[in-house]
Amino acid sequence: MAEVIRERAAALPTDETYTVAVEKGSLQSEKFSENIKYSVSLSGPVEERWCRAFHVAQLDSTDFFLYRLEPTYRIVTFQVPSDVSPARVTRLIERLERLVEDVNRSASLWGAAD
Repeated sequence: MAEVIRERAAALPTDETYTVAVEKGSLQSEKFSENIKYSVSLSGPVEERWCRAFHVAQLDSTDFFLYRLEPTYRIVTFQVPSDVSPARVTRLIERLERLVEDVNRSASLWGAAD
């Protein structure tokens, strides 16, 4: 039993600094009803603590309600009307990058506090 506990403790990030990033080159789109659904991949450790920090950040600011995290696939999706401009989509990706940076900071601080 003690060995299992040591293995699990070793597997947990302790003083982890999260470096999750938005992979802009992975951006994909598909028609979804009257909208366009975009998805973009994330690189880095998208695990439970990071996911909790993502959801807390979304609750903190309505600017982030648009984004849906799919941790199993390490992607974030969002939908926009089909007539939205490419410039608007670029701004939404930039906002997502800021969200991910904030989540990295929060999740890293939570790790230091554990």
